[in-house]
Amino acid sequence: SGPSEFAQRIRDTLDQAAQRQWNLMVWSDVDFQDWPLCERQVLAALQAWAKKGRTLRLLARRFDYFPQLHPRFVAWRCQWDHIIECRVCAPVAGLELPSVLWTPDYAVLRLDTQRSTGWSGSERPRLAQILCALDECARHGSPGFAATTLGL
Repeated sequence: SGPSEFAQRIRDTLDQAAQRQWNLMVWSDVDFQDWPLCERQVLAALQAWAKKGRTLRLLARRFDYFPQLHPRFVAWRCQWDHIIECRVCAPVAGLELPSVLWTPDYAVLRLDTQRSTGWSGSERPRLAQILCALDECARHGSPGFAATTLGL
């Protein structure tokens, strides 16, 4: 119920990621501007979670805010590019890109991004429904947010 509680739920969920050994996490947001991805605590939790065989899937309309707002995450992402999939999801009629951190056992879903209010929990039917929506968004997306920029 608010931006600070949303950010704390993200932190708490990422703290649990390594302990629960989730092989897949899906993060989805229009642009991730208000996610706490620049914090040392968040990067420490991601570092503890990251292992071979794990996958972090990011879905967004745009990733252009990342270098300015989340430079620590961008640096970490370069190191762990082999476990990270980023997709740019263009708007599709009737398909809304949710603001959610999804794991196999728990999700944090913002239903109102302006007020950062929503739902978090571990109800299996709801988790399956969220994953289905995320998969559909990913299906309509294209690769984006390269870890490195190659040039001639």
